[in-house]
Amino acid sequence: MSSIQGVSCVVLTGGESKRMGADKAYVQLAGRTLIERVLTTVTPLFDDVMISGRDKTVKINGTRFVKDRHTGRGPAIGLCAAMQEARHPYLFVIACDMPFVLPRLIKFLASNPDGYDVVMPMCGGRPEPLCALYSKACLKALAGRVENGERGLVSFIENTPELKVRRISEQELWKIDPDLRSFVDIDSSDALAEAERMMT
Repeated sequence: MSSIQGVSCVVLTGGESKRMGADKAYVQLAGRTLIERVLTTVTPLFDDVMISGRDKTVKINGTRFVKDRHTGRGPAIGLCAAMQEARHPYLFVIACDMPFVLPRLIKFLASNPDGYDVVMPMCGGRPEPLCALYSKACLKALAGRVENGERGLVSFIENTPELKVRRISEQELWKIDPDLRSFVDIDSSDALAEAERMMT
């Protein structure tokens, strides 16, 4: 039985990977792909796990693939597609290039929506929309933005005043993840080298 009830999960894989020069989902970190590492973390926590992207990627038992329905790339496209397929009223979103995300952080973000439309960490003063909780109540507004060419999630959140957003402060995050390793994203060869050093 999953430990987080009433919440679906989606792993987003549709980024362009320009800085990496290869599909980030398949990049190897200590013998395992980034997406395999993320899926290994999230699948025990949720009973509905999706992988969103343009093309089918790695899949493990208990997950399903959701194809992006709009042209172009960007997290808003993947989130919109996943919201339409999610089996639960809330959706936890995680990028495929965040292999160090801690289960206890996911549980903290996903277990207490408290009526918010978005529960989003703030790390180093910056929003972290790709490790956050969203209500399916966002779908109508998000779908409209995507139809109009919106591709980013920060701009969607900041420019949709009707959304009720809880921003989790860095001070709150330190109590759960003192080193904030959960927010390390592997988006370049330099970041990959640093992640490999972190694991030694």
